[in-house]
Amino acid sequence: RENEREREWGDEREKQRGKEREWDKEREEWKREKTALEEGRKEALRELASLRRQREEDEKKHGVELREQKERANELQIACSDLSGKLARQVDYIAKLKSRLGKAEADCESMRG
Repeated sequence: RENEREREWGDEREKQRGKEREWDKEREEWKREKTALEEGRKEALRELASLRRQREEDEKKHGVELREQKERANELQIACSDLSGKLARQVDYIAKLKSRLGKAEADCESMRG
């Protein structure tokens, strides 16, 4: 009977480890996506800053408003905002995964005890 109980606990621990490995893979994928989103956002912000500087220089030199650059700057601002929202959702999801992992670890510990 004790062997059966130990075998059941071993099976449960193995299932839990499998879940933890799956969560680790998910967490790594979300980290990669988060990094890619951060890099995309940074690049968009750099391009936006560059366009703004160029526009200011052109307006000083020529006194001409460059409507296309303003439109592009607005598009980039929208893109940055969208990326920021996506990044925030990724961060929230990672926090939920960490919470689930913590609960699973606690379950494992209670089973060991």
